[in-house]
Amino acid sequence: MKALITFDLDNTLWHVDEVILRATRKQFQWLAQEYPSIIEQVSEKEFLEIRNHLIASHPEIITDLTELRRLTFEKAALQADFDEKTSRKISEDCFDVFFAERNKVELFPHTHEVLSALSRDYNLIALSNGNADLEVIGIRDYFLEHYRPTDAGSAKPSPEMFQLALSKANTSASNSVHVGDDLVCDLEGAKAVGFLTVFANTLKKNSPESEAHADATITELNQLPEAIKKLLA
Repeated sequence: MKALITFDLDNTLWHVDEVILRATRKQFQWLAQEYPSIIEQVSEKEFLEIRNHLIASHPEIITDLTELRRLTFEKAALQADFDEKTSRKISEDCFDVFFAERNKVELFPHTHEVLSALSRDYNLIALSNGNADLEVIGIRDYFLEHYRPTDAGSAKPSPEMFQLALSKANTSASNSVHVGDDLVCDLEGAKAVGFLTVFANTLKKNSPESEAHADATITELNQLPEAIKKLLA
């Protein structure tokens, strides 16, 4: 039975913070060019208020970042007096601009070679709270599956995504390793289900609590195969 290796994506296989900032700027630039009246009538603060209101009134939406972002722009367009059909179209086009830029990521060194090598010996499954598209990024072929909160009904650190991966790979948690950068969503979430864990300190953070909580720590992805081999020995 092949062991299972699950991967977080953002800030594990690439640095995401600047990507999201850049994609958001691009989105607002497009909106200002195509529909300047929305930018004129809805302030940055009001965009945030719309988003927060959506989360408060529909808490489940936090598991679908795509729909949350799209609805935020739809509500902003409605607030700027566009009709419902046009507002929906604006939000969809606006999200397309964001999404294209969101998937222009720079993979950390050794990503392709490590995923390629690991995929020969293990089942790899991506578990992400984000909405990256692995096909567009160019690494989908390494993975047996890619699960998001919309697939599981909840986001990490809840157990459902980890359990989906175990079911898909037809293996046990004791035969599985989760690789991620976040103490709560990745390390604590995976440990609660019984996974072994690798803290992917690819951003070189000073994170003693994460290092203490994980079964292994790496700072470069090319250290991962050996770390996994030792954990599953």
